[in-house]
Amino acid sequence: MSQPDQIAIFVDADACSVKDKVYRVAARYGLHVFMVANSFMNLPREPWIERVVVQQRSSATHRRHGRRPPRSGRWWWSIP
Repeated sequence: MSQPDQIAIFVDADACSVKDKVYRVAARYGLHVFMVANSFMNLPREPWIERVVVQQRSSATHRRHGRRPPRSGRWWWSIP
């Protein structure tokens, strides 16, 4: 039997006001979180939280999503 696809959460950490809620949901469901920002920020030290620092441009965060596919190779997100 094959493993189900793993869901990953990508967060625009510069603008996210609900980071704590993202962490709680991810911990509850065993999801990997990528916190994408244009500068260093302190994050909880958890193996399922990864810091991604991008160049400081208006859409650099969104372009970064397309460069590193998750382990499953599938992307699911909504960009307003």
